[in-house]
Amino acid sequence: ELKAEGKIGALGLTNVNKQYLAEFSERFDIASLQAQVSLFDRRVERGEGQLCREKNIKILAYGTLLGGFVSEKWLHQKEPSQETLENRSLVRYKLIIDSACGWDEFQRRLFMLSKLAKKYRCEIANITIAALLQTGRADSVIVGLSPQNFAAQNRSLAVLPVLEAQDLQELSSWTCHFH
Repeated sequence: ELKAEGKIGALGLTNVNKQYLAEFSERFDIASLQAQVSLFDRRVERGEGQLCREKNIKILAYGTLLGGFVSEKWLHQKEPSQETLENRSLVRYKLIIDSACGWDEFQRRLFMLSKLAKKYRCEIANITIAALLQTGRADSVIVGLSPQNFAAQNRSLAVLPVLEAQDLQELSSWTCHFH
């Protein structure tokens, strides 16, 4: 009714499972689903992602950089303990890393991202975001920027590389097993 009255332009959902997404999309014209999507957290691909593609619902991804873990800052770093992490967000994303692949495998993959970043002359974040967008795992990406240097971060993400097919294939082949 609100849409018919012109009070809202589009309806979007966040953090719903495939069952609820299916139910809502039968009754309403859903424009988007905001979901946690990253190269490490690919749970959305097992359910909601397929339904979104079938119904032309756009995926707005958050958590793509795991709260900053997917960056040069964490490359070659020893595994942090829960107590040493700066905020609740990092604790949550560290749990995702633990569940998806563990710290050693995370470091191996971060190193691979670093090699690609050097190849394309950009940062790890650019590679990660480009891979999600260019493979269709996400239609848009919501990136949180730190208040200390948001302008520089924003500029650095303004241009994403066009990844070669072999690089996209390698990144797409990563498997993550949540326990």
